[in-house]
Amino acid sequence: MFTKLVFYFLLMMTKKMGPNAAKRVVSLGLKSQIFQPQKYLSERLRTRLMGKEHRSPLGLASDFDRNGKFFDFLVPLGISFGELGSFTLLAESSKEKYMFLLKDKALYIQGATTPNPGISKAVQILASRRKYPAFIGATLISFGSEGEAYKTSSSAVFGYNNDYHQMAMRVAPYVDYVCLNFSHPNMSLAQMLSDESTILPMLLDIKGALQIAAPLRPPKLVVKVPYDLSELEVKLIASTCQKSFVDAIIVAGPATANRQIRTILKRKSALSMDSSFVTGAPLKKDVLQLVKRFYLETKGEIDIIATGGIFTAQDVYDAIAHGANAVELCSALIYKGPEVISKINKDLTRLLEKHNTSIQELRGTKVDLDEFWDKESKKGQMNIRPEFVD
Repeated sequence: MFTKLVFYFLLMMTKKMGPNAAKRVVSLGLKSQIFQPQKYLSERLRTRLMGKEHRSPLGLASDFDRNGKFFDFLVPLGISFGELGSFTLLAESSKEKYMFLLKDKALYIQGATTPNPGISKAVQILASRRKYPAFIGATLISFGSEGEAYKTSSSAVFGYNNDYHQMAMRVAPYVDYVCLNFSHPNMSLAQMLSDESTILPMLLDIKGALQIAAPLRPPKLVVKVPYDLSELEVKLIASTCQKSFVDAIIVAGPATANRQIRTILKRKSALSMDSSFVTGAPLKKDVLQLVKRFYLETKGEIDIIATGGIFTAQDVYDAIAHGANAVELCSALIYKGPEVISKINKDLTRLLEKHNTSIQELRGTKVDLDEFWDKESKKGQMNIRPEFVD
C-alpha cells in the first residue's frame, strides 16, 4: 500500500514535467509489479476485432510504447491488444519536446519530435518480446512527404509508398496486424487519403506484401485516419478501405497544423495556435462522431477502433455504442496510472450488466443503419436524371 502511495505521489509530481517523465514513473511501477493482475474478466467484455475474439475492448495506443518496454506488463492488467511504435524506416535522433496542459485532461504536445528507433531496431524489438499472449501490431509512419530530417536522407527518393512496403515486409512475420499511420501531423499524405488513385494501389500492394512476407499467418491491415475529416472524405476513405480489404480503421488525432488550429478554436481552448497538437479529453466528441460516420459508411463491415479522450468506462461504452469494436488508451495511463485499466474494465462490466447487454450486442446501438441507407438511397434516386427519347 505504501509503495502505491509513493507511486501516485511521484506520478502527480512528474505529470507537470511532461509525459516522458510520467511514462518513466509508470514504467517503474509496472516493472516493480505493484499492480495486481486482473485474473477474471466478465464474458460481457469479450469483443471480436480483426477476426479474433478478445477478452476486453481495451487496447494500447501507439507512441505510448515505442520500444516495447511496457506492453508485457500491461497485458495482465486487462489490455487485450496494442500497437508498438510508431516506427519509421530510418532511426531518428531528435529529442522529445513535450509540454503538459492539465486543463480538461488534455495532453498538449508542443513541437512533438519523439524519436523513432527505426525499422531495423523495431524488428529486433518485435522478434524478442511476446511474454504474454496478446494481439500485437506495429504502427508505421513514412516521413517521405514532409519530415525535414528524412528529406536529406538517401532513401527519401523512394517516397512514402516504398517506405511502407519495405517496413511492412520486415515486420510482418512478428505481428498480428500492421497499422499505416495516415494521421501523423508531419504527413501531407493525410491530405491525400481521399484520393483513391493514390491510396488504393498502395493499400493493395501492401496487402499483397503482407501475404508474401508471412504466408502462413499474414497480419491484418489497419489504417489510422485523422478524426477531423469532412463528410466527403469519410465516404471516399471508407470506399477505398473496402475495395482494398482493409481489416480495421483507427480514428486518431488531427492530421495537419491547420486542422489542429481549427480544433483548438472549436473547443475554445486556451492552447496557443502553433504547430502543436492536442490529445486527450478534448477529442472525445469529434472521435465519437467520426466513429459513427465510418460505421454507417462501411455498414459495420470494417472494424473500428476509437482512440482519443477515452478515460472512463462511460467513454468506452459510448464509443462502442457509436460503432467501435474496441478503444485504445494513452493519455489515461499517464494521468491516472496503469490501474485505470482494471477500473475501466470493472466499471464497464457494471454498465453492461445494468443494461443487460454485452460489448458484441452494444456495438452500433446508437446508430440507425437502416435509416441512414434509406436516406442515402433516396439521395441517389434524386440525383438520377430522367432520359427522354424522341
